Amino acid sequence: MKSYKDSLTGKEVLQLTSKYQNYHIYFTENSFCLGDEEIYFLSSRPREDRDGFNYFHMNLKNGIITQMTDEKDGISDNGHTKTPDGRYLLYITRDQRVLKLLDTKTGETKVLYEENDP
Repeated sequence: MKSYKDSLTGKEVLQLTSKYQNYHIYFTENSFCLGDEEIYFLSSRPREDRDGFNYFHMNLKNGIITQMTDEKDGISDNGHTKTPDGRYLLYITRDQRVLKLLDTKTGETKVLYEENDP
C-alpha cells in the first residue's frame, strides 16, 4: 500500500494495489467484508505473462495480500461473488464449465457443478 496527495482535491489517497491488473469483484458486489478491515479482489498477479485472474484477500490493517484461488487459467471475470463476511467465495472457472465454492477458513474448495461435453 502507498499513499499520495491528490493534486486536485488535496485529499490523501491510499493505493491498495499496484503493478498487476487488479479490480474489485463487480460493481454490484461489495469487495469489503463485514467490519471493513479486509477486502477481496481479482488480480493477474503473480503471472503477468498469462491471462486470467484469481481471487486475492487483503488485510487492510497490515496490507498483507493472500492468494485465495490458484486456477490455472483463472476464474471468470463475471462469475464470482462472496458472502458478506468473506467466509465463502463462489466462482466459475474461466472456461465457464466449473462452479466452485471456497471455504476461506478451511481452505477447502468444492466443485458444485461441472459441465460435461454433450
